[in-house]
Amino acid sequence: MKKGQWLPLTKNRRLVLDVCSLSKHVPLFPAEMTVNVGAVSQARTQAAIRVSWAAIFTKAFAIAAVDQPQLRQAYFGWPWPHLYEHLFSNASIAMHRTDGDEDRLCWARLTRVEELSLSAIQERLDSLKTLPIEEAFAKQHRMSRLPFPVRRLMWMLALRMSGRTRAKSLGTFSVSSLAGMKTYNRFHPTILTTSLSYGPIDEAGDCLLTLICDHRVLDGFRAAKCLEAIDTAVNGEVLSELRALESMQNAA
Repeated sequence: MKKGQWLPLTKNRRLVLDVCSLSKHVPLFPAEMTVNVGAVSQARTQAAIRVSWAAIFTKAFAIAAVDQPQLRQAYFGWPWPHLYEHLFSNASIAMHRTDGDEDRLCWARLTRVEELSLSAIQERLDSLKTLPIEEAFAKQHRMSRLPFPVRRLMWMLALRMSGRTRAKSLGTFSVSSLAGMKTYNRFHPTILTTSLSYGPIDEAGDCLLTLICDHRVLDGFRAAKCLEAIDTAVNGEVLSELRALESMQNAA
C-alpha cells in the first residue's frame, strides 16, 4: 500500500506564507455592505473597451480615499505608537498567475490610483497578466528566491522603516476577489490597513463588498462610512467615466 509523501515548499508559496505569518500581528475585522451596481454593469458592457471589475473597484476605492484619509493611513508601533497618512493611494491587487504546473499569487502595484483613468488601470492589469512572471513581478520573483531570514528582514524594513517606504513598497490598500469564479472571498490575511473584496453580482445588480480593516486605524463606524464612500464613487464618478467610454463606442 502506497503512503503519502513529503513535498517541499516551492518559491510560489513562500511570499504567501510570509504574509500569513505577518498578518497574525494585525487585529483585523471585516465590515460588509451590499451595493447595487446594475447601472455600472450595463455601462461596463457597452463601453468601448473591456474594463474589469477589479479596475472599477480599485478606482472607486482610491476616489473614496481622497475624502476618507483613514484609507491612506497605517499604524506604526516603533519608535512610538503613531499613524502615518500617505498623500495618495497606492493599490496592491491580488492576481493569479500560473508558473509551470503551479498556481502563483502575485500582487500588482499601481501608484496614485485616483489620478489614473479606468483604461490606464486596465491596461496595466492586462500587461501584468501576459508578461512573464519574472518580468511582470520582478521584485516579488527575486524575493521569493531568497532564504527565510533575508525575506523576513526585507519585510520588516518595508513595514517599519518609514510610512513612505511602506506605501511605495506594499501599497496603502489591497484588493482581492474571486467574483469572476462566482466565489466569495470575504476574509483573507493582509498586512495593510484595509483590503477590499467584492463578491459575484446577482441578477438584480447587487454585490457584497467586504472591507477588511486594521482595528488600530479604523473602527466599525468609520469602516461603514468608507464602504458608503466606495458605493458613492462606483455609482458616481466611475459610472460617469464608463458612460464616457460608452459614448466613444457609439461615436465609433
